[in-house]
Formats: sequence, structure tokens, C-alpha cells
Amino acid sequence: MSGKDWQKLLKTNRLNPVIHRFSSVDSTNDVIKDFLQDSSEQNPVVIALQQTQGKGRLDRKWISPIGGLYLSVAIDLRIPAENSPLLVLLVGSACVSSIRNLTAIDAGLKWPNDILVSDRKVGGILCELVLDSKGNYYVIAGIGINVNTNMAELPPDVQKISTNLESTLSIHKLAVHILNGIDSRLITIEGESGIDCILKEWENLSLTIGRRILVNLGNSTIHGTALGVTEDGALIVKETNGTQTIVDVGDVEHLHQTDTYY
Repeated sequence: MSGKDWQKLLKTNRLNPVIHRFSSVDSTNDVIKDFLQDSSEQNPVVIALQQTQGKGRLDRKWISPIGGLYLSVAIDLRIPAENSPLLVLLVGSACVSSIRNLTAIDAGLKWPNDILVSDRKVGGILCELVLDSKGNYYVIAGIGINVNTNMAELPPDVQKISTNLESTLSIHKLAVHILNGIDSRLITIEGESGIDCILKEWENLSLTIGRRILVNLGNSTIHGTALGVTEDGALIVKETNGTQTIVDVGDVEHLHQTDTYY
């Protein structure tokens, strides 16, 4: 697909994306950071066939062989910087809605940034708050989705918890659909409808809300039921002792009836 074909399929009003395609990069997020320092483009987009040093949350590595979608977009921030974590939920909603609309696959979201199919990870989102060369705030939204990834190329421990879409879906079509979805949701979150519509959509697509969960906080763990999210995207958990806890950063595990803490 040529650059002109990409631009024809984009139906963006809020974003002014310029797409840059690569066969391989270290990290699409890192390439975007370079563009923000050296380019006048408002919303550069980087798409790669593979990443050699793909990144996930908490400095984890995202294994990125050929067959997946690896995309990053620079979003000029027009909401308060303290509300920027909401963009993880916004981008996640755009990704899951795109998968559902383009396939028959019932994907869902796990707080804060995982895309799941049949309770296995099929994708993830990494949002980073940065400054461009002029001192303007941007959120770089990095997206990785296993579309037709050869799962045998992933490490055994990753294979155990992951899956792919196993779809004839075009990676290019999925990318454009997601970008259009991000664009329309930015208009919503920045307009009169505000934050509430984005939070409601995320909760409707969430596989975490209402679920018994275990949350690893780093130095401790809590378990209970996920009740919802706050206006800045934090997770509200009702612990088994009745205490209500707000989780800003943590790893969530969805529990099953056979689990010890269920």
C-alpha cells in the first residue's frame, strides 16, 4: 500500500497524521521521539513490520516478529497533562472496537493496557508523556497487536499467555481503522462530552470490571473485585476485607474459581 493509499483511507479531523513505514526499527515509540525533536509534523505515525527492541510497560520487552501490527502515533495533548493516563484507555478502546468491527473476534481489555482474546494477551498499548522540541506536551501511543504472528517465534513463557488474531485481516486496514478510531475519540474527550463517554466505553469493553483480581503492587499484593476506574484512569478495587483501594500502577491478574485467592 502506497503512502497516498494510506492517506485516502484516513478519515481524521482532529489528527493530522503523516505516516512513515519501515521494514524494521528498534522501537516505533523511539522513532516517534526522534521525529518530535527533528520534524515539524504535528502527528507523525510510525508503522513497522517488526521491532528489534519493542517496549512494554515497566521497561519490559515486547517481542515483535513479522506478522504483527507495530504502530506509534504522536498525539499533541489538549487535555491537562495530569489526565494523560486516560489516553491509554482511549487508545485501548479504539483498538478493541476496531478488532471487533473488522473481525468476528470478541476482543476485550484488561486494565490498564492489555488487549485480550479468550483471556490470553493478543496486544498491548504503551503511552509515554513527552515534550517536543518546542516544549509542547505529547503522548506517544505505541500499539502492538499479534495479527498473524507465528507464535512459535515467541519465547515459551510468552506463548503460554499469548495468542494471535489468526485472521486474514489486513494489518494496513487495521492500522487505519485504529487511527480513525483514536481521532474520533480525541474529539469526544476534548469536547463537551468530555471524559465520561470515554470511561463508559472502556468499562463496557473491559474484561476486568466486575472480575475477581489479584493486583501486584510491586512490594505487596491485594486481591478483590474490580469496581471501575476513576476520572484519571486508576482502577478501583474492593478488597476482600471490604476496603476500597485506588490503584494507579500495578499488574492485574484475572482470577478463576480454581485460583487460591478467588
